Amino acid sequence: MGFSTITGEEPFPILVSAKAHRKLTASITGVNMNMGRIPITFSEVSTGVYLAQGMVGVCSSEQMIWKIVVFDGIQELVQKEFEVKR
Repeated sequence: MGFSTITGEEPFPILVSAKAHRKLTASITGVNMNMGRIPITFSEVSTGVYLAQGMVGVCSSEQMIWKIVVFDGIQELVQKEFEVKR
């Protein structure tokens, strides 16, 4: 799971590879500021490839660090931090 440039309040794709036919979910939370929890639900677009749309808010800080955690219903699959600049 990698991210290119992400802009606050604009949708961005989240692509994850995992075992086929799982119900993947995720949550996005702020690292350097509490911005609540943003739930994410994935759709399997091909065997073992899942896609979701994410969106984060704009922060008053110049730079905001966010963290996404992806689950497969049983365990955490991946955790990644990413940066959004104002």
